[in-house]
Parts: sequence; C-alpha cells; structure tokens
Amino acid sequence: MTGFPQEGPSFGRCVARQYCGQLGKQDNCQVAVSLSVATHQGSLPIAYRLYLPKDWAADPDRRIVAGVPDDIRSRTKPEIALQQMRQALADRDCTRRRIG
Repeated sequence: MTGFPQEGPSFGRCVARQYCGQLGKQDNCQVAVSLSVATHQGSLPIAYRLYLPKDWAADPDRRIVAGVPDDIRSRTKPEIALQQMRQALADRDCTRRRIG
C-alpha cells in the first residue's frame, strides 16, 4: 500500500483521515493498493487501485462529483490485494513470461 498525504480544504478523490505510511500517523491522505512483479533487477507494478473509504462509498453526492462509478464499492485493502493477485493469476501472461 502507498499513502499520498493531502492538504487543504478541497480534498481529492477518496481522501480520508486514515493511516499514511509516509507520515507515520493518521492524517488526510489517499491510499492505493498495488501489485508488482519483481526480479533481482527490479520491480514493475502490474495492478493499482485507489482505496475507496466506506464514508465515500456511502455518499452519492461525493461519488458523483469525484466521478466514482456506481458499480465500484468499498473493499478492504486485503480484499483489493487478493482481487489483484487472482486477476494476475487468471491473466497468466505476467506470471509465465520472463521480463528483462
């Protein structure tokens, strides 16, 4: 997970008071869950999803202003990570090809 600290009165999409690793504390931030493939030479992200906090998911006005589609629901960060891993395994391209 990656946290992106946010400041000011006009917060961006999915900003909420939550733990931000960059700051080492709870503050206003966005959090993204990502999945990467890695070798000893480096890593490459293959999946990336912004975490949608429950209060955002439950607020239709916020969703409309931010452009969050109706079919996107709030999931826990572990649920997002598991979905990313399942999709990567289903695709198989990234797990069977040698990169580099």
